[in-house]
Amino acid sequence: MIMKLCKVLWLIQIVCFFVACSENSAVSNSDIPFGVRVGQKAPLFSTYDINGISVSLADFKDSVVLLHFWATWCPYSRNSIGNLRSLWDNYASRDFVIISISRDYDTAALRNYIQTHNLNWRHIHDNRYDVGQFYDVKVIPMCYLIDKQGIIRFAGSPIEPQLSQMIAQLTK
Repeated sequence: MIMKLCKVLWLIQIVCFFVACSENSAVSNSDIPFGVRVGQKAPLFSTYDINGISVSLADFKDSVVLLHFWATWCPYSRNSIGNLRSLWDNYASRDFVIISISRDYDTAALRNYIQTHNLNWRHIHDNRYDVGQFYDVKVIPMCYLIDKQGIIRFAGSPIEPQLSQMIAQLTK
């Protein structure tokens, strides 16, 4: 009886092993990245901005793109807005695009903040974390700088000094 039980348990373990391996294989071959890193191709997404206009990362293939994940309720995000405005002012005329992706809960508060602070670039309200999951964003504010070939060249805080230098190099 004990021998039979051991064989059954052994068979169950083997079945579980093969099921787990096939599930892991499927996940690793999917288009959804886990832990997006510098040097990797940026995951493409399509969604709508806060004005209901379609936004697809693929539409900006001839531009340097800064994806900025943030929220108005986050003090660190609010502190980084001045740097983003400076980047926008310095590079917007050089095929440079900022797409801010907000984790705010309240669309009206987000719209008000954008208008009050004259944030004149594209804004996405990602309250369901649809775009954030593709980039595996764990903390905000977080930025990804994407070159004209769609490769991530920077991942980090929007206030890091090297970000401006990298944008200058990529928009020459």
